Amino acid sequence: MKKLILFIVILLYFTSCKQNIKESPKNKIVIDTVNTNHKIGSFQFLTNQELQSKSKEQLRLLRNEVFAHKGFVFKNKELNDYFKNKSWYTPNPNIKISLSKKEQEYIDRIKKIESYNQKTIIDTVKTKTITKKEKSPGMYNFDSILECGYYSYNTNFFVTADYGCIYQKGKNDFGNISIYLIPKKVKGTPSNKIESYERYVNKLDIKNLKKEFTIYVFLVDKKYIVDTPEGPYQGEKFVRDLYKWDNKNWIKVDSFVVNNENDEIEERKWYKNKVKDFSK
Repeated sequence: MKKLILFIVILLYFTSCKQNIKESPKNKIVIDTVNTNHKIGSFQFLTNQELQSKSKEQLRLLRNEVFAHKGFVFKNKELNDYFKNKSWYTPNPNIKISLSKKEQEYIDRIKKIESYNQKTIIDTVKTKTITKKEKSPGMYNFDSILECGYYSYNTNFFVTADYGCIYQKGKNDFGNISIYLIPKKVKGTPSNKIESYERYVNKLDIKNLKKEFTIYVFLVDKKYIVDTPEGPYQGEKFVRDLYKWDNKNWIKVDSFVVNNENDEIEERKWYKNKVKDFSK
């Protein structure tokens, strides 16, 4: 009898180990690959409203992030360079990629938004060419937005997760925002202490965040965001401003004007270079 019970326990254990995909509450999914050497990455599916607020490049990254969590090796240099800086990314050239039904539906949703007929949006709001002399409206106080979401660690800085804090009336009335926290004292954290450091940082209040970090905020003002039936959408023409907390005020340190696709490509380079410069 004891041998029979032991056999049943062992059988149940190995049966549970074969499960490759486990869904958890709050629309999150944990992705497991066939290769047991591959690290398991936690992944959150964004809602249509959240996806609608993303730029073309952000949607492209989100779509490919599904494959990156499975260890896919990207031939595209830009994608490869982006994901190799993620602590959870473990590329595996021998991995065989398969998508769950939920993952495929998520990718299809992103593709649908990527191919959305932007003519409707442009007709809704008549966009004009933005001049480099155009000023951002008024002065900002970003204190209230510093607690908009979870900060994740990335090499020498913390950054708002999920590509920033999207524009939401009543919650974020500024626009589309990304926040970077640069430690004032020590840069660089041992890998075995990253999780505890993240927990510590995410418990800090606004006063102590400003005390311990040099803070940079990238902002696309809400005036460049269009309300559509599908949700808020960042227009093709916009200005991205960079602000810094100088221990007294929020000051604008730089801006980039985007009027076309070529500008958008250059803006991404400008953005990356700014992050690289202030996180040295």
